[in-house]
Amino acid sequence: MRGTERMAEGLGGVSALEAKEGERSEPEGEDRALRGWVRAVDPEVLEKPMRRRFTAQYKLGILEEADRCDQGSGQLGALLRREGLYWSNLTTWRRQRDKGVLEERGKLRAILEAMRAVAAKDSNMAEALRRFNLL
Repeated sequence: MRGTERMAEGLGGVSALEAKEGERSEPEGEDRALRGWVRAVDPEVLEKPMRRRFTAQYKLGILEEADRCDQGSGQLGALLRREGLYWSNLTTWRRQRDKGVLEERGKLRAILEAMRAVAAKDSNMAEALRRFNLL
């Protein structure tokens, strides 16, 4: 028996030589479902993974630790693996640090907290913050 005949017999019980032109040699019924037409859903996997967000304080801490690492010793790679980060994270965060963006975020948060404290006492301020979805 040739190889093509054996493959066809495994699929539908009819050899390739006996199959008529235009006929399909795919199995029917339950066998078809087992060949990948139906996929099982894994209940352990989240439908949409949540993207990680890093605070300015965390970024600055990681950058300080990365700057202390010796070149060529493997310490930086170990840090990235331990934290689950990529080299591109460090590059982006260094640019943000150099532009002053990371410090500005901390200042903006402090300003917002002060405004919320004032809004607790002043109803006009509270209404203004609500308008801008800050409260």
